[in-house]
Amino acid sequence: SPTVARLACGRVVSRLQRPDRADPWHDVRILPDGKIVSVGQTVSGGFSVNEFSSNLSSNPSGQTYSLMSVGGASARAASIALRPDGTITVAGDFLPIDPNTRSSCFVTQLHTDLSLDTNFGMNNSGIITFRFNLGAFAYDDACFSHAIQKDGMIVVAGGGFDSVDNAEVAAVARILADGSAPDPLFAGGGWGFENAGTDCYDEARAVKLQSDGKIVIAGYGCVFDPSRAEFDFGITRLNTNGTFDSTFIGNTPGSNAYGVMVGFETYNGNSTGEDDRAYALAIDSADRIYAIGQAQFNGTDTNIAVARLYSDKIFVNGFELRQQ
Repeated sequence: SPTVARLACGRVVSRLQRPDRADPWHDVRILPDGKIVSVGQTVSGGFSVNEFSSNLSSNPSGQTYSLMSVGGASARAASIALRPDGTITVAGDFLPIDPNTRSSCFVTQLHTDLSLDTNFGMNNSGIITFRFNLGAFAYDDACFSHAIQKDGMIVVAGGGFDSVDNAEVAAVARILADGSAPDPLFAGGGWGFENAGTDCYDEARAVKLQSDGKIVIAGYGCVFDPSRAEFDFGITRLNTNGTFDSTFIGNTPGSNAYGVMVGFETYNGNSTGEDDRAYALAIDSADRIYAIGQAQFNGTDTNIAVARLYSDKIFVNGFELRQQ
């Protein structure tokens, strides 16, 4: 809507800590009463939650939350999702106070007045911290997006670094509805969109749910080909239990790679050195999938890019693009 566009473009600026430095926002939502909520991070090291009037006519109210109580030195709120009653859930990641430990993810739940919901989280703290299930050699997890299922459980998407392969893999986890713990029945874990090779860098940047409850993930992955130093859109779909949906294009049972890679280099005749990354998802009433992000041409020019998936076909700018 124009209101959200205005907010996202930065015409209204909130500075929570110091008047000389702006606190970046990472996501925004409209509440049932029309008010607008944004989340991000502050220069003080906490994560911020701001609330604006529906017409942006007044200065925002805001809260800054610290993760010091759970060992966090600095935090970044990356994603907002709303429950049917307007309760606000926020997901992100944080750096630990202890330099010998690695970054982790968090989900917190807030009332509509932005106060912590103490009926949610570990020990009714209003927050849960967790790591992706990536094995003993994984560290530095990051969370970018989350979605709420009809049963109230929360699916979180992001990435984690594998120190053995020197590679980052896309990752997903699910949190119980009350925030008390990760769901032990959810498959989750990490994967590479095209190859689980060394020195690759894959991230899950967006997650949405289809009408049947299946989980769609979009992000990007490196093309594992020595002749091509580039990233492509990565899109995959999971069953409701977190396993990969074998009916989705590119999901090959028994392989290390899942999903489909979408590259835009076909449209400028240059097959090397491109940087295509999906950062957002949308799903329409027919369950068609739209991945939105950037596409780089000629190694320098970056444009907005949209790919649409429908059944076993991929469309880019209205033209059908076969799976690579």
